[in-house]
Amino acid sequence: MSFSVISESSIRRRDSLDDLSYSDIEVIEHDINMKMRVEHEAANSPTTPEEPGLTSGSATVLERDPIYFCEIVMLQVEDRVFSVPKSGLIEHGTHFQTLLETCKTGVGSSESNPIVLEGVSKIHFHNFLRLIYPFRGVDIPSGDEHWLGILDLATKWGFNDIRAIALTSLEHLFIPTPPHPSAYAKAICGLHLCQKYNIHKHLQAQYEILVTSIAPLNRNALLAGGIDEETIVAVMEMREKWLCGMLWGQALTPGVGIDVGDDDDSGGLTLPLRLSAKKIVGDYFRTRVGSSSLTVEEVDAEVAVRELEEKWVNEIVEHLKKVKEEKRRARAKEEKRRKEEDRKRKEEEKALERKARKARIAELQEEEDQERERREREEEEERRRLYEEEEEMKKRLEEEEAAIVAAAIEAARIADEAETQRVAAQEEAQRVPFPPFLHSPILYTF
Repeated sequence: MSFSVISESSIRRRDSLDDLSYSDIEVIEHDINMKMRVEHEAANSPTTPEEPGLTSGSATVLERDPIYFCEIVMLQVEDRVFSVPKSGLIEHGTHFQTLLETCKTGVGSSESNPIVLEGVSKIHFHNFLRLIYPFRGVDIPSGDEHWLGILDLATKWGFNDIRAIALTSLEHLFIPTPPHPSAYAKAICGLHLCQKYNIHKHLQAQYEILVTSIAPLNRNALLAGGIDEETIVAVMEMREKWLCGMLWGQALTPGVGIDVGDDDDSGGLTLPLRLSAKKIVGDYFRTRVGSSSLTVEEVDAEVAVRELEEKWVNEIVEHLKKVKEEKRRARAKEEKRRKEEDRKRKEEEKALERKARKARIAELQEEEDQERERREREEEEERRRLYEEEEEMKKRLEEEEAAIVAAAIEAARIADEAETQRVAAQEEAQRVPFPPFLHSPILYTF
């Protein structure tokens, strides 16, 4: 029975974790755990000497691959369960080395009995595992929020390799920039991260940005950004020293060393040196009290840095002046544009008003014409009605007159006929005499 493990001599040659790569540590720990497990099984099971050439009925011992034979551990973060190889988490000096060694038997071996990680975001833990177990087709995390979560877990659990990768991805948050109003908020965030995660590489640069900030420092903004009171006081003192040196300080002379000490006891006022923010912050980190001396070389370097800072300040002042002038021109241009738009709008309103007035006049004229036509039609109809009534009256009068004339004619005819008949009767009477007996009285006695 043979095992493919890394020899102890190779381990001794690389006995420092700093000399071992992450994959080497993983292989070594996995092989050691496998060797211990096999030795434990061999010690607790009866051994039967193997006979040469015996093949039938003999037990076959399988060899476990030193890399690709992984023990699985179950972890629960919030409401999500993770199943990962145990060897990837057991790194010397990390949180999981102690956690997995002290877990009770059976804990973490099944999905129903996982190891619970409290106070951890499942999203951040997922991204953390993506770096430990880089599967094919799974991209590395992207975005500052995800990398900050990875940095938090790597720092908390002692995964220095993962922490270094996260810091490399977050490098842009700590890059020092010349004095600029927008660098103020970035420096507050960078200083908070440096203090929270012990990032000493970029800590001094964040102090320098705050000390040389063009924007006024605000205590509430610093507190809201996670900066403690002691740090705020230190930043304010260094900024005051830098500003006083810029305004009233005496400049350093290249090639001459100057001793920087306290004011003398004579009560006289000593003008401060015009020191750069880099020097002031550097002195703050080197020592909190006491005095220091500047050598000729340090003075030359300090003068160069101070001149660079003054150049930056002058450039930002000129930039702010240009921005102010551009804003003034933009406001003037905007005002001119607004006035032009107002003028055009008023002209359009006047044109629309004139057009509306003309349309109203045309509408009124049309209404007046329609009213005149209506009145003319009514007058025409009235005249026609009066004419028809007059014609009807004339016709009726003519008919009455004709009836009267006809009646008169008829009456005259009747009268004429009666007269004719009377005349005829008289004439008849005159032609025929009365018989004699008509004259007899006897006739009349009847």
